[in-house]
Amino acid sequence: MENINEKIIVKLEYFRLQIMKHYKTLNRGAMLLFIATLACWSVNHPIIRLVAAFVVLFIFASVVFESRKDDRNFDKFVKDIEKEIENSDLGVDIKKARRYDLSDIEAENNYKRLFIGPRFLVCYIFWFVTLFFFIQKF
Repeated sequence: MENINEKIIVKLEYFRLQIMKHYKTLNRGAMLLFIATLACWSVNHPIIRLVAAFVVLFIFASVVFESRKDDRNFDKFVKDIEKEIENSDLGVDIKKARRYDLSDIEAENNYKRLFIGPRFLVCYIFWFVTLFFFIQKF
């Protein structure tokens, strides 16, 4: 029974680390997206400028999505851990403690808004706004 508890604790810590890693990747990627967007608009030829903007978006999106080691989304991860806690042979108090640990991770990281962190959102909006203005002038 202790082995199951330890296994769930390891999964909870893995979940916490995946959220933190993803958030760091978003912050780093947002900064790079902003700088790369500025670099795209410094190109003189309009067609190359447009191609560069889409290449930047493609590279940025692939970096963000490939940063996830586990391909399950965070909601699925939570449901899997909840199911494992419920189906385990752990005592009521230990199950309650593991559910509390999971809810603590959710509250601490607010993972539901993780994909649209503030820096990421601002830089992404900047990319779209500059693309919109460029297309209007094209």
